[in-house]
Amino acid sequence: MPRASMHHWMAGGIAVLAAELVGKGVDVAIRRVVPDTSPYTIRMGARAVVTAVGYGLTQIPQSRRESTVVASARTAGRLAMAGGVGGAVVIGPASTRFRSSSATKRSR
Repeated sequence: MPRASMHHWMAGGIAVLAAELVGKGVDVAIRRVVPDTSPYTIRMGARAVVTAVGYGLTQIPQSRRESTVVASARTAGRLAMAGGVGGAVVIGPASTRFRSSSATKRSR
């Protein structure tokens, strides 16, 4: 395998792991505030709030001489926005039923 091709695969794998880490981090933070036993609309509302806050942070204007804190806040906003939207797919009613049915099968 050519070296450049191997590096592309490694970069792709690291990107997937980083995305998974961000999604899990946002999910854990939301589940601490809104547990799984909460109604679906409350859980989706919490994700919408996280996404909206993330979007607000991404709207911080970029300048040439900005501090690292400002750039980091904008990047954190992008990550929070992606994690909030990405996790909304996972918490749907069908996935909740699937998780509970697979948990019962494992306990048998």
